[in-house]
Amino acid sequence: MRQHIDLCYDDYFRLLRALVFAEIKRLRQFSDIFGDELRLSPQSAIGGETLAISAEEFDHLARRAGSFFGLQADSVTGLTTLGAWARALYELAGPRPATITFATSGSTGEPKSITRDYYSLTRDALYLAKMLVDRQRVLGLVPPHHIYGFIHTVLIPRALVVPFVDCRFQPPAALIEGMVAGDLVMGFPHIWRLCADAGLVFPAGVIGMTSTGPCPAEVIHSLKQQGLAAMIEIYGSSENGAIGHRASPEDPLTLMETWRRQGDDHFVRELEDGGLSAPEAFQDALDWLDDKRF
Repeated sequence: MRQHIDLCYDDYFRLLRALVFAEIKRLRQFSDIFGDELRLSPQSAIGGETLAISAEEFDHLARRAGSFFGLQADSVTGLTTLGAWARALYELAGPRPATITFATSGSTGEPKSITRDYYSLTRDALYLAKMLVDRQRVLGLVPPHHIYGFIHTVLIPRALVVPFVDCRFQPPAALIEGMVAGDLVMGFPHIWRLCADAGLVFPAGVIGMTSTGPCPAEVIHSLKQQGLAAMIEIYGSSENGAIGHRASPEDPLTLMETWRRQGDDHFVRELEDGGLSAPEAFQDALDWLDDKRF
């Protein structure tokens, strides 16, 4: 397992493809149930048939793409393909960008931008990867441009040095039938419920991870009865990233090693220079059992 995580051009392209397509969906108010996003290639033209946009929309996408990697909108001025955008952003921000700016889902209010330093994101990924050193592949069911997707489907595969397979848009039956022993499946409660409802048997040795919201205990128990070897639940938020984890719905959550508790409702992180971050507030009320469990 790696001790530091570097992004490559392919990561930039995958992130940019998801980000640009998500922004177009939001601007045009349509959904992507057939996986049109995954049909985009480095040669896909910004302004072409699939990505037909106005000059105003082009400027918006350029700003969002640049800001995601801590850069300016003019980073992609004059470039007309997704691949060229990804190459330019990669060459400017490098394999370890200083910051990544995510957008919240808006589930608890208006969407807002959240900027996290890349070092902290990699610390979360490396901590989680220590639990997963026997995994042979990572299957992703979440988009990579949100904070959980970034940690789980971009950084963790890099930390483990294993292949990543984007399995979004697949029906549950095809998804389960395509799994093999040693797979780590990065999902979220809704897709896990669909897998439980499918009633199919998982191959031996498959582990799941769930985030973005509470996963009902009955869903996790059903999945284990169907052969899922383990399910790791991640608790956190877009504002804070991963905060706690547990391996059973009946267990308390354990605070990530990347956080230090300060009182009942604040915590700090260790920074790359060895200092501590300013105190951050928890988004929820936590019932502490001790300094590490809640």
